[in-house]
Amino acid sequence: MQTNRAVSAQPAAVGPTPGLPAAPVNGLQLQRLTQAIRGLTGEQLTWASGYLAGLAVGRPALAAAPVAAAGTARLTILYASQTGNARSVAEALGRQAAARQLAHRVVSVADFRPRDLAKEQFVLLVISTQGEGEPPEAALELHRVLFGQGAPTLTGLGYGVFGLGDSSYAQFCQAAKVFDTRLAELGARRVIDRVDADLDFRPVSEAWFPVALERVEAELAAASPGVAAHRDAEVVPLRFPAPVRHDRDHPFRATVLDNRPITTRDAVAEVRHLAIEIDPQAIDYAPGDSLGVWFRNAPALVGAVLGAVGLAADAPVAVGSDALPLAEALTARLELTRLHPTVAAAWARLSGAAELAGLAQDREALRTWCQSRQVIDLITQYPARLQAADFAGLLQPLAPRLYSIASASAETADEIHLTVSTLRYQCNGQDRLGGASGFLAERLAAGDNLDCYVLENPGFRLPADGDTPIILVGAGTGIAPFRAFLQQRAAVGDPGRNWLVFGNRHFQRDFLYQADWLRLRKAGVLHRFSPAFSRDTAQRVYVQDRLRAEGAELWRWLDEGARIYCCGATAMESAVREALVTIARDHGGLSADGALAFVETLRADARYLRDTY
Repeated sequence: MQTNRAVSAQPAAVGPTPGLPAAPVNGLQLQRLTQAIRGLTGEQLTWASGYLAGLAVGRPALAAAPVAAAGTARLTILYASQTGNARSVAEALGRQAAARQLAHRVVSVADFRPRDLAKEQFVLLVISTQGEGEPPEAALELHRVLFGQGAPTLTGLGYGVFGLGDSSYAQFCQAAKVFDTRLAELGARRVIDRVDADLDFRPVSEAWFPVALERVEAELAAASPGVAAHRDAEVVPLRFPAPVRHDRDHPFRATVLDNRPITTRDAVAEVRHLAIEIDPQAIDYAPGDSLGVWFRNAPALVGAVLGAVGLAADAPVAVGSDALPLAEALTARLELTRLHPTVAAAWARLSGAAELAGLAQDREALRTWCQSRQVIDLITQYPARLQAADFAGLLQPLAPRLYSIASASAETADEIHLTVSTLRYQCNGQDRLGGASGFLAERLAAGDNLDCYVLENPGFRLPADGDTPIILVGAGTGIAPFRAFLQQRAAVGDPGRNWLVFGNRHFQRDFLYQADWLRLRKAGVLHRFSPAFSRDTAQRVYVQDRLRAEGAELWRWLDEGARIYCCGATAMESAVREALVTIARDHGGLSADGALAFVETLRADARYLRDTY
């Protein structure tokens, strides 16, 4: 979910900003600078800012990370992240490598040429798994190259893999397993065995780091005798403090400006619009990014959990390296509203409940059972007694929730907007409320503070060429990033055509941001709009049905180079992909196999981009 987004568009105009001194560069110089930094990662932009500052005082200021002299060995830490966890692990690994004075770099696979693996000597790959065993979107090109014809020979590469996943899924850490096996098949030498980390990955990573770096350090020393693997003594450290990077471990304290429903009272689900004030000098974002939100569990829920397990609120417990009262741990540090199968399986052993123990024998059945329950449902249905420390140790750590950003900094640089659906449901006749959505909807008002951070999503970006037409397909709150996309295109004056396909239940009750679409339509920014309100007609019509109905026009747009985006639930994206295959067959004249291959080519060429949940 940072002061390090890549610039994706030139400014619409160059001129003085009211209240600020005139820029010391002319329009042409600013245009050249914008072009020079286009596409740089956050890490590269941070380095460049220090480098330029050094030039201003007469000497370049090099990055503080150890660097290798020409011709010496270096460690490359690659990460492929979907929700930011793999990135945080890779950066923490990089910090430990820096502390050891190991020459290294930390790079996203999105910014790495897959065939350059053959030029690397040592790589540690940190990769998460999404969906049913798929690699993150950013790693699709790496997967294609390594598994395609003409895959590079990697006999000169030493490597290790750190996997992140969720053990409640059958394909736990599957992406890490696949890449680990394939690298070995291509001749790479496994320096350290793969590690598969569950949701509570920090203890696993902290134990793996020193072992992995010791192995790499020994390999680097053998590859480059002497001090070649370490910092050159003549390298000048960065003399200017790097800007603070706000991430899940260092969130930004924002202020809520607005929090209001944008659906009617009789809508099936309440959706709220939040406006959050930020400091654009401290936190930055781009269309397509998400906001990670830290929240606190509801006091009533904490009280109910304490009562169900018969434990005192002030009972001392340890969470990580922190000692705190149990009630505070349950409020701010431990997961209560997402019931993980590992917690249910452990509780089956503690409670001795035969029914729960039988359910725990079937991983998929247990996962399905947990999806509609919270911790309170587990401990009330199957009572057990245990000590406070044991209960706290049983639960998963609280994790921030991610929401697609629904605004563009080009229009609101000092605000971030969110579109939040309040999760409400029943379990065994009891009302249940989502953890983060309930916190945002019921316990956060204008003027309150919110700890948050931007999670960059470089695999879900507007085209660098503003002339490129785009087709945006979103259902429900999946419309959020497309509001940001269209705001951005309007603000910078991109001339490319824009087509929005939006689905929800009712026109009158949950037509999200209707006024925005009307305004953009009137301004000539939104060229085509295709709504799909599924419950306003006898026969339900969804976004995939609207795509098929307008298939001929959609094919024309694709034939003219359009890029298509899809945001929403995983099942919705799957239906959209099937619709694209049908359109390629019916309107593109392709065979069934050819249509499938066409859609896969769209993905490989970054012309079909997805953001699913």
